[in-house]
Amino acid sequence: KNRGRDITGLDCWGLVLCVYKDIFGIDLPDLDNYEVDWSYKGNNYIMERYTDEWERVNKPQEMDIVLMQNKKGISNHAGIMLDNKNFIHCPNAGVVLGKITDKIWVDRISGYFRHKK
Repeated sequence: KNRGRDITGLDCWGLVLCVYKDIFGIDLPDLDNYEVDWSYKGNNYIMERYTDEWERVNKPQEMDIVLMQNKKGISNHAGIMLDNKNFIHCPNAGVVLGKITDKIWVDRISGYFRHKK
């Protein structure tokens, strides 16, 4: 669900917000005041505004965030790493398990980020 922020429907950032709140008690900032099609207009909203709370890491660990980009190279999708290869995300219908080694994701990964708790 676009802009979904609870169990009635989540988008990818809503999943990140809920997991970090429920597991770590961390209230992450929401992606507020963005247009529905921001990423297709050339804006890199997540990378421009929210990576200051995160440190980029080379090798992902459990609960790190993976940012992925669309065909225009804009980071518009996020997931949560379960280990160094598997992640969960909300692409369209529900929470889905993915593998970063799958061809669909390999070239789309923008980076891995760990919260600076």
